[in-house]
Amino acid sequence: MKVLLAICAFMLIGVTFAQESVTTPTIPISKNIDASNWATYVETVKVKIEYVKINCDPNSGMDFDGIMLRFTNLTTDEVNLDWHIELYYDATCRTCGFDEYDRNLVLAPSEVKEGDCNVKTNATLDLFVKFTDAAYSKGAELTSFELSNLTVN
Repeated sequence: MKVLLAICAFMLIGVTFAQESVTTPTIPISKNIDASNWATYVETVKVKIEYVKINCDPNSGMDFDGIMLRFTNLTTDEVNLDWHIELYYDATCRTCGFDEYDRNLVLAPSEVKEGDCNVKTNATLDLFVKFTDAAYSKGAELTSFELSNLTVN
């Protein structure tokens, strides 16, 4: 009987803490991404991730293009997401293999978190594309990104 109870307990723990691995696409970045409409990156029964490319004009004077991410919890439970950001600048991955680009985000029930142009906000929600300010416009440009190894708990 004790063995049966132990097996049931382990099965319940496995179901309770189940995580879903999500296949994610690599999104090419081009000048023709519509800056006014959110595009769905990936959607599961628990979460929807969207992105939009926008021009940011912060008070600091260093204008830039950015990809803003929006995470929506589609459930009435807390959702925990983990992933690695792969950023390709001029077709070369500049973040692959670096742990500091591993990300985690916790969403309360039905919560929505969205990136913005404030350069002091959470780097989890926005991706730098390139500077558009004339004084800083030289340098590599984001050509694609992927939220790899995405898991949803």
